[in-house]
Amino acid sequence: MRILRVSRRLALWLVVLMVGALWTSWSCTGSTPCQNDTSNTTTNTEGLPCQSRCDCNNQAYEGYCKDGKCFAFARQSCTQVGAAVPCKIPPQADPSPSCEWGERICKPPYLQALLWGDCKAFSPVAEEGKDPQTAKQQCTNNRDDDCDGKVDDADDGCTAFCKVIGAERPCYDGASQDTLNLGTCAAGLQRCQPDLTWSKCTQQNLPQDEVCDRLDNNCNGQIDEGVPNCPEIRCKEGETLPCYTESRGCKRDASGDFRCTGICQTGKRTCTNGRFGSCEGQTLPQTEDCKDNLDNNCDGQVNEGCLCEDGKTQPCYTGPAKTLGIGACQQGQQLCGNGVWGACVGALGPTPERCNGIDDDCDGVVDNRCGSCRDGEVRSCQNADSALQDHCRYGLQVCFNAVWSQCFRQQPPLPEICDGIDNDCNGKIDDGCKSCALGFSRECFDRFEEPEKLGVGRCRKGTQICRLDQSGTLEFGPCTGQINPTKEICGNQEDDDCDGQVDENDCHDCKEGETRPCYDQPTGTAGVGRCNWGVQICAYNKEKNKDTFGACIGAGAPLLDPSEICNGIDDDCNGQTDENACLNGSCLPTQDGNDPPRYQCFKTCNPDDASCQIGKDCPSCAVGTEICSLQKFCSYCKTDADCKAVTGATCKANICVSP
Repeated sequence: MRILRVSRRLALWLVVLMVGALWTSWSCTGSTPCQNDTSNTTTNTEGLPCQSRCDCNNQAYEGYCKDGKCFAFARQSCTQVGAAVPCKIPPQADPSPSCEWGERICKPPYLQALLWGDCKAFSPVAEEGKDPQTAKQQCTNNRDDDCDGKVDDADDGCTAFCKVIGAERPCYDGASQDTLNLGTCAAGLQRCQPDLTWSKCTQQNLPQDEVCDRLDNNCNGQIDEGVPNCPEIRCKEGETLPCYTESRGCKRDASGDFRCTGICQTGKRTCTNGRFGSCEGQTLPQTEDCKDNLDNNCDGQVNEGCLCEDGKTQPCYTGPAKTLGIGACQQGQQLCGNGVWGACVGALGPTPERCNGIDDDCDGVVDNRCGSCRDGEVRSCQNADSALQDHCRYGLQVCFNAVWSQCFRQQPPLPEICDGIDNDCNGKIDDGCKSCALGFSRECFDRFEEPEKLGVGRCRKGTQICRLDQSGTLEFGPCTGQINPTKEICGNQEDDDCDGQVDENDCHDCKEGETRPCYDQPTGTAGVGRCNWGVQICAYNKEKNKDTFGACIGAGAPLLDPSEICNGIDDDCNGQTDENACLNGSCLPTQDGNDPPRYQCFKTCNPDDASCQIGKDCPSCAVGTEICSLQKFCSYCKTDADCKAVTGATCKANICVSP
């Protein structure tokens, strides 16, 4: 009996030893040593019992041991050894981490294959990019150093640094932002330099001194103010202009209109006391908000630089915020990869309007400025088969690219319903009908006073839809969507009164962009001397609501005081050059070799007079009492022969020079 008890105890110990051996062979002890809490096995440890992290974390799975149970997930492949990406600290690793985000390294020393390593937490800094000694390193290391959910240049403290050499961004410095996009002032560009800092702002147009050129050179809302002899151009009281005072978010297109991105919107300047005021009501770029799925900084991207969990998706929209959900405009999706949000895929922003029954430009109006029909619209049409009668001779037409197709698909006689068609082919339309088909539509033009204008210009039929009234009876609703003739509106390039003509009745004085010569200076001086012709340009005039010729630009005006300057030009435009330009002599050109001539005043005198000295006045020759030929001027010559008054003198640059 005693021997049996010993045998049972021995068997129990053998079982314990066998279990221990199995545990040792599976765990990180013995034949599977750990490096950095990572074993050399590749087993999927999800759900297995554990005593330490090494029991769960291995070459193929990142795992954590919590409450004696493994939590594990497969490692993802990577391509560049040493590369780092952000990652979210798993709750099994630290239920209350000091920083929610950490980073992974591609193939760290404890892994044998090209796989991402464990998600490691790091010590966050107070504010990324604020310390000058570490700013550049923090702003270009692809790490969320201050744990605010934003990486590198998405942080406010990293605006001076960039990550893609050669990348560009708009800029405007050296002047008040209120002058941007006003007058001649425009934004420039900055480029990402090899040292990952932004270059100086180039190609920008800053305020300049005002000159008489019909432009607002100093960008203060006034034109040609303070320039002598130049008429100032003032704005009309209460007149407004669209405006935007940031270099990013809204830009002018070729037509001068603003096109905005993201949440950014233009404001307006109002004319007060002859000048435009500051820009009011605009929406400027803001810091990217990682929670609202909008393009807050108006760079065409949503939540760029924001951290996320790989594989997660979120809605996004890159068009103007006010167009989302209107017409064809819809949001897209962003996929998180390597810890940051990717491009916005599938989002549809405003596009040019097409005649397809859709509000493509998302302005709330469907097919505005379209043709005679809407794409996909269907109507009845008369078939060429004359053997059939009335409706039985009708087929269908489909609208494509605003044009009706050929007539097809004729139909047999049908029961009469109220749809504007002779359904039973008895020669009468809607005779005896008591109802209509639910949802059926028909064209209508019940308010047209001039039916012959239907389909001409802007004039369009409307639509009636069969619906249930309050009593439950099927009947056609009101005629909606029709456009009637209106008074012609000059400047909108449309036939508003539907008479086949656009902007007629002397709407325009000229064709936009047309030019013609002009002259707004004293009569009789045009084309004489410095008084050249100017030019007028045809453009749309808001006050007159039509295209008219603008002010005369570039016409040369005669000088009034002094009227003539010794320069070889007819300054007062009287047909004479340099007359009375020299009070004590004559205005004559001097020239050295092939250099352009220079004009100077010379006193006339008699070179035969003994008192005549080269380069000095001749007292015996009173100005105006003796008219001498050019070669007899004491201080002026054309050849050496003209210098005979002084022995050995030669003519250089039209001046007699003694040896």
